[in-house]
Amino acid sequence: MKSESDTRSLIKDVYNHEYTVNDLVNKGLIHDNDNWKELRKERINEIKNIYKKDELALFLGAGISKDAGIGDWNDLMSDLLILMIMKELEQKNIKITSQEADFIIKQIKEVNNKSPLLQSAFIKATLGDSFEESLANLLYKNISGDNGNSKLLDSISKLCLKRRAGVGVKAIVTYNFDDLLEDNFDKYNIQYHSLYSELDYTTSDKLGIYHVHGFLPRHPSQYEKLYESLLVFSEDRYHSLYNDPYSWTNITQLNFLRENTTLMIGLSLTDPNLRRILSIANRKNKMKKHYAIMRRKNFKYDSNDININNDILKKVNIINNDLHEKSFEQLGINIIWVEDYNDISNIIEDIIAK
Repeated sequence: MKSESDTRSLIKDVYNHEYTVNDLVNKGLIHDNDNWKELRKERINEIKNIYKKDELALFLGAGISKDAGIGDWNDLMSDLLILMIMKELEQKNIKITSQEADFIIKQIKEVNNKSPLLQSAFIKATLGDSFEESLANLLYKNISGDNGNSKLLDSISKLCLKRRAGVGVKAIVTYNFDDLLEDNFDKYNIQYHSLYSELDYTTSDKLGIYHVHGFLPRHPSQYEKLYESLLVFSEDRYHSLYNDPYSWTNITQLNFLRENTTLMIGLSLTDPNLRRILSIANRKNKMKKHYAIMRRKNFKYDSNDININNDILKKVNIINNDLHEKSFEQLGINIIWVEDYNDISNIIEDIIAK
């Protein structure tokens, strides 16, 4: 049974939650739609100062590679599923026309977004020893020649150049399998070390790139003991990661979140394991010392659908975004909103500027 103090604590939490929601609704009804832009300027200036003090670490997600030609998780899953099905049909000598193949591919891509982790375990088991090679081939299928670059990757590379009077970015934690970041660093002659297992370490003269979900570079022979990389792709791997608080990948993330200020780019922040680690890192100090650049959510409204008061729609949109921001604040994250993903490069360039 719950004690009286537990009950009082629960009532207090519920009351505070309701108060927060009411407060946000009240503010949303009186706020101007552009207030978030002023707050963005303040937060960019804060990051500038942190960057100058050499206290900034980057947390990077799939969004940084998309414009350069790397598909998102659902695209990769669909491609793998198509590959698996086509191989099975071929082994059974089942002939299909190119028109039938195109139709099947289109249907798979439309419906393959329900249980990606569950599907990935099944695909991995079916493809067997060819799984990682197949995954790497599909990962880089749109990358050839001088491809693999983008304005965003270029800006991130500039941000990671050593400053004359300091370091700049202390480390990078990436959740991506690809090596596009390394490739762009080579173009800027940035000294780095890719890390992907608990036996790895870097030195002060090299920028550490921590691949905490695994690493599939285009030229694996250039990297030592790559087989020790934990490829967090299937459901079983994800669960083992979630249930092992002392794993290299979890400890790495936690250490940087506790000891540094982080700027998160290209992350949706919906990963339960990352949110759990953020919660642990923020448990004692309750400081909002991390920053995440995210696209601002806006309601899509077609005037042909229904009759609706546009002013009301704007107010509800403000409240909705404020609620999202409040939920991230509970994890110690300040949101820097952008209206378009192309704005992210401009923000990074602003941080670099003197």
